[in-house]
Amino acid sequence: MPRLVQREDNMFRPNLAKAKRPFFYLVALLLLSVPAVQATTWDVTADFSISANPNGAWSYGYEPLGGGTFTKFTETSDSASGKKWFIANTGLPAVWKNLSGSTIDGLPTGELSLHPSSAGSGTALAVARWTAPTAGTFSVSGSFGTGDTGWMSYYIFYDNDFSHPVVSHLDDPNTETFSFTRTVVLGNIIEFVVGPGSGGPSSGNTPLKATINSVPLPGAAWLLGFGLLRLVGCRRVRKS
Repeated sequence: MPRLVQREDNMFRPNLAKAKRPFFYLVALLLLSVPAVQATTWDVTADFSISANPNGAWSYGYEPLGGGTFTKFTETSDSASGKKWFIANTGLPAVWKNLSGSTIDGLPTGELSLHPSSAGSGTALAVARWTAPTAGTFSVSGSFGTGDTGWMSYYIFYDNDFSHPVVSHLDDPNTETFSFTRTVVLGNIIEFVVGPGSGGPSSGNTPLKATINSVPLPGAAWLLGFGLLRLVGCRRVRKS
């Protein structure tokens, strides 16, 4: 009698395996049909606007030399030559975009510039600030360009850590590129900063190119499907 029962179990096993095949096909179809989460891109030049400050994830302002309190620009200018955020009553420091058809003071047409200045009793750094709208991992790349004739200093600060800049080039006449990846939480900031070199802020137009891309994660259905396959696989091993 025990052998007969064992034989009947063996007879039903192939049918059970066949019954499970549609489930595996369904999970495989689910995995193939759901794309990964798409990356989001922030571009300091393409996103530039003088309609509001902050403007989405971007804000524009200035800080004292060596870092300190970030103050948003309050004045704007919109002319045929370009759009500009600047400090009230002085014109500089500034973050502005050349919309003319030619190069202006070392800034090619269509590009964004950061220009530091002497403001009040100290030297002010021009700042384009990105505030993380969500937690995640982000890749950051771009360059500080040669711009006008003055030698400037370039920095990238992460979350107000002025003692450990991510990028630091002091009194530099060259174009300097950057590329790094950073994992952030909601509200963390990345600041792109231009300050004066040894000659002061005169002729300090510095083209900035900066692109921030979120690093995409797999779609939730991929993870769910993989988990289901593992679960069913484990159950089959135990039964066998």
